[in-house]
Amino acid sequence: MNSHVQTKKLRTGVIGLGHWGPNLVRNFSDHPKVDLTHVCDIVPSSFDRVEYLIPKSCTKTTKTPEVINNSEIDAVVIATPSSTHFALVKASLLAGKHVFCEKPLTLETEKDKELCDLADQLGLQLMVGFNFIFNPGIKKLKELIQNQRLGELYSITTKRTHMGLIREDSSVAWDLAPHDVAIMNYLLDASPQRVSAVGSYPLGMDKLGIAFIHLFYASGVIG
Repeated sequence: MNSHVQTKKLRTGVIGLGHWGPNLVRNFSDHPKVDLTHVCDIVPSSFDRVEYLIPKSCTKTTKTPEVINNSEIDAVVIATPSSTHFALVKASLLAGKHVFCEKPLTLETEKDKELCDLADQLGLQLMVGFNFIFNPGIKKLKELIQNQRLGELYSITTKRTHMGLIREDSSVAWDLAPHDVAIMNYLLDASPQRVSAVGSYPLGMDKLGIAFIHLFYASGVIG
């Protein structure tokens, strides 16, 4: 009898080949424990742009149900515009799929909670792509904080800008701030008790283009 246990690869489909999707296609196709079987985008020309990243055996489709409702797929990766996340994540969970979704999970707190509760009820993994908390530099910073190598912590300041790409379906607060909130929560092992924020609309759109956010933690730290 072979003493080595054969681990089944996680059969995965990626939906969305826009700004960030190609990075996820590359990472999941390179992962030794993942079998990337499907990639999906509603724009057919998107496949040509990332053809070199897509495994030859991978099925390409412009129809999301062909990924979500495929009984041979174990997990769905979602990298579509933020306003589409809720419907796609919910459909994937109800289809029995584990889900990795790019941030933000949705654009409404109640919808976030609904999806998290649904994943718990169904015994499925739902993960949001807060990639910075896996960054070696951030992990080292947490180690220094925990070992009190930096002294007593009073505040954390971050600044995030993104020149060029303008999201039409979400504000700067939803597009960029989730990374910094995730980093602070990770460093402090806590969620803020209070939040205050102000912003402006310099681009003349109905979505915030500039935001200043303060997070207040029970420890007294302000972010």
